[in-house]
Amino acid sequence: MNECVECGKEYEAKRATSKYCSPKCRKLAFQADAKVSVPDEKQVSVPRTIIDACGNEHPIDFEGRRQTYELLESWAKGEGTAYQQQLGLLNRAYAIVKSKADLNHYLGVV
Repeated sequence: MNECVECGKEYEAKRATSKYCSPKCRKLAFQADAKVSVPDEKQVSVPRTIIDACGNEHPIDFEGRRQTYELLESWAKGEGTAYQQQLGLLNRAYAIVKSKADLNHYLGVV
């Protein structure tokens, strides 16, 4: 006899790896896991300042960064002058290279 992980009821398992007494309990358990895995906005803390190498604290301008990103992306999609389009494409290429370098650093690839 096994004990259901969700409701605690004892049941006769058809498989040795069985955890739930019924499909209903399995569904409830997975729904509960899904709710827990999504962080609440109030729980997530986003740094509002950054400290430079000298120890000075500077505010982060998220709105300005978002506007800059959107502008560069519009240039990469063909809007603006030819020079602006090149800047947009270079920015996109840099972001790809940087994300690849960050991934390699995280994985420990030299």
